[in-house]
Amino acid sequence: MPESSTTAAPTSLATVPPTAPPAPTTLQPAATAPPATAPAPTVPADGCLRPDSAHEPVEILITDDGVTINGLPLTTCMKVPESFRLRFINNSSLEQNVGFGDAGGPIAVGAEQLTDPMGEIYSVGDHFNIVFAWIEWTIDVEVLPISG
Repeated sequence: MPESSTTAAPTSLATVPPTAPPAPTTLQPAATAPPATAPAPTVPADGCLRPDSAHEPVEILITDDGVTINGLPLTTCMKVPESFRLRFINNSSLEQNVGFGDAGGPIAVGAEQLTDPMGEIYSVGDHFNIVFAWIEWTIDVEVLPISG
């Protein structure tokens, strides 16, 4: 079998003159404002979270890494006005059981559950527990009057 030979096509190199740097501009890039969001509530020194009206309903987010309340780490105490509702969101990879006073139950993966306003379930001054058994955590919740 005869050996084949390949012949490379002749190549030519063109000299490209250097390009000049872009002319300076006097325009400044537009400043972008951060999105308008309510600042996260802070936990007072007594450790009892007090969500404000910008954080209603109170968001209780369940993930594989734990639970947060309005983006803050869990506390053992929360004081919630009677007009507020709680929104439980399960973004974990497992169904989670959440105790809520004398009730509660499972929250499916990817599901949200929104409570009625606290004043429709409890009276002002009542305390109830939210229990996250899988992480052995309980939050004592006190129902407050609507501040005027």
